[in-house]
Amino acid sequence: MKIINIFEHGFLPVGENGFTENHFNLLEKYIEGQKLKKQKTNLFESSREKGKNGIRFKQYVGVVVVKDLTIYVLPKADKEKEGANEDLWRNRLTYMLSQVYKLNVQTTAPTNLQWRPNVLLNIFLKKFLEEVAVLLNRGLIKTYQKTEGNRNALKGKLMFNKQMVVNCAHQERFYVRYTTYDYNHILNRIIRQALLAIQDITNSSDIKGRATSMLFNFPELEEIPVIPELFSRLVYDRKSEDYRNAVKLAEMILLNYSPDLHHGSNHVWTMMFDMNKLWEEFIFISLRRQLNESDVTAQSSRFLWRSDNNKKAIKADIIIKKKQNNEEKTFVMDTKWKMPRYDGKIVPSDGDLHQMYVYLHEYGDVNKVALLYPDPGEGENIYGFFENDNKSCDMIFLPCKVFENNNSTNESQCWQKEIVSRVEVWLNN
Repeated sequence: MKIINIFEHGFLPVGENGFTENHFNLLEKYIEGQKLKKQKTNLFESSREKGKNGIRFKQYVGVVVVKDLTIYVLPKADKEKEGANEDLWRNRLTYMLSQVYKLNVQTTAPTNLQWRPNVLLNIFLKKFLEEVAVLLNRGLIKTYQKTEGNRNALKGKLMFNKQMVVNCAHQERFYVRYTTYDYNHILNRIIRQALLAIQDITNSSDIKGRATSMLFNFPELEEIPVIPELFSRLVYDRKSEDYRNAVKLAEMILLNYSPDLHHGSNHVWTMMFDMNKLWEEFIFISLRRQLNESDVTAQSSRFLWRSDNNKKAIKADIIIKKKQNNEEKTFVMDTKWKMPRYDGKIVPSDGDLHQMYVYLHEYGDVNKVALLYPDPGEGENIYGFFENDNKSCDMIFLPCKVFENNNSTNESQCWQKEIVSRVEVWLNN
């Protein structure tokens, strides 16, 4: 399988790096299919630039599999700089996903950043198979299902009205409603369908073999139409709670797979993540796990404006409450996956400034607010740009680059600790 690397917001033209007209047409059909499914997000779009058809990617990063081609869409902190380090950003993306989605990913040393083919694609599939293996070891759940239909023997309750209509010429048959106790539960059906989809998604013989082996342990189950509403309606109880992680991964596999395009090997599958959201969740998880003496919460909403029929709310990304000098202090932060540049200078946008000003005055007794940006590798780590009445509003630049003179075999963990360290410096100043 051929592999192409491209950065977010990049343009991939037909005829370059093995991206053919056939690949382009399949992705165009995929885009139209997503519109018909009324998907809220547009992962990428077809475009014509510099006289060539191609795909313009957006703020979503991850993997696109189309026919015999795998496209890795990588993050990039400073989009104005050329010659970005692909190995670095693949490492960063993989580690962020591993932390947010609790995946077991081996990190590499900074002196030997290596990228095995399809590693980002396969770590999710392996995680899914691990969750399914746990379910099979414990035993798949059975539930009572109500079934209605024609049978050659009387079983359950005879439906007289339908019996007269359906079997008026076949008195030897019975139209009945009865209850069965079997594996045809919606959660089992979802997982089995995801196992079938894996056969088309990856070229890893190991993953295909494990998925095929697991399918032998599943009975024949009815297929189910895969739509977003299916997963929003799922309800878990004490008996099915163990399925939650596996079904969440199955949702990612099935909603991003296009079996309607599957003729031979012409399938399309995506595993894409909004980089803005991923950065926010990664920073929140890092702070919550490592700021032991602080209360770290996320996505706290406050109503800012109301009328008879409408209301407007503000929502801070991260709120930290910390005791300092026997006094509890409150810090509000908002993450931004962009470079605050204007006319070549590092300057926050007016919208970001207005947002921070509102947080400073609407979230109760707030001591400090800050915008968290990826570090462009220039100048200081923290820029203070407003201070009044012992309250401040700051910009904090969090590192993304590989550290020099660091021989640790777990460089990604050191990177994460450095992120937390910069925030701690700001909290304690």
